[in-house]
Amino acid sequence: MAGGESVEGDPRVSIVLATYNERENIVETIRSIFEHVKDSVEVIVVDDDSSDKTWQVVEELHDPRVVLIRRVATRGLASAFNRGIIESRGQIVGWMDADMCMPPSL
Repeated sequence: MAGGESVEGDPRVSIVLATYNERENIVETIRSIFEHVKDSVEVIVVDDDSSDKTWQVVEELHDPRVVLIRRVATRGLASAFNRGIIESRGQIVGWMDADMCMPPSL
């Protein structure tokens, strides 16, 4: 992935993405986060077992800055964000939809 520094130790910023069937958007969303967030950053993808296998696309990135949480028996936007926030390591935590309706440049 282009942009961003490798996370060494705890990142300064954690961005949580809640996903369900975002296979077409997820790589671009993650790439855009790394381009626009200049501090060390981790992206936490909380996927509700997408039928389009969004989780598999994230897994195949093999990027240490990307954390995948695949939830098989649990669903829901708010609980996905909550899970990501709990798992985050950043000093600053943000969250956004994975469909780019809130572009990372904001």
